[in-house]
Amino acid sequence: MADALEYGSLSFRPLVAEDFLAIDRQPSQRVCMHGEPPTLAAALQLEEQAESWSVFDGAGRLLACMGILEVFKGRCGVVWAVLAEHIGMHHLAISRFARGRIQISRLGRLEALARAVDVEPMTALLVDAWGRVDHAALLRYAMAKPTPECRWPPMLGLRPVHVVRRFGATGEAYVLFERVLPVCATAPAEMTVSAHG
Repeated sequence: MADALEYGSLSFRPLVAEDFLAIDRQPSQRVCMHGEPPTLAAALQLEEQAESWSVFDGAGRLLACMGILEVFKGRCGVVWAVLAEHIGMHHLAISRFARGRIQISRLGRLEALARAVDVEPMTALLVDAWGRVDHAALLRYAMAKPTPECRWPPMLGLRPVHVVRRFGATGEAYVLFERVLPVCATAPAEMTVSAHG
C-alpha cells in the first residue's frame, strides 16, 4: 500500500472503503452508472488498487476519492474520481495530483467515461445515406458543449475518442476518453525485441 502524500495543504492518503462510501458526493455522482448507490463491495475493490486515494484538506474534510482501477492487470485501467460537493478552491490541486499519477502510470491503456450533453437530437442530422452516424462529428458536438464531467479528463491528459450513446441505467450519452502509451513504453522486458536479434 502506498504512503500518504502531502501536496500543499492537501493530504492524499491510500483509499479506505469507508471514505468512498462516506464522501459528500456532488449531485451528479450520487448514484453509479448502473443507477444504484455505491456498494461496500465496490468500495473494497477500489481499496485494493495500487492507485486509489482519499484526499483531505487541512481541516480533515474529505474532498475526493480517486484512482485507477486496473481492469486487466498491468495492461489497462479505468480512471475514476468521486468529488465532494465542497471541493471548491482545491479542484486545481487535486486535478494536478491526478494528472501526475496518470502520467507516471505504466499501464498501456487508461480510459475514463464522462457524462456528456444529450446527443440524440443531433444524431438525425449526422446520418449518411446508408443510415450510419458520423461519430467524429458527434464527438465534436459533444465536446463543443462539454459538461463539467467532460471538462475534467482533458485536464488529466486524457483525450476524447468516442461518444457512447444511450449508456448506463439512465441511457445517457457519455464520452470515452483515453491515454494510450506506445507499445515500447509498456511491454515487459521479456517481450521486447533486441535491435541485435
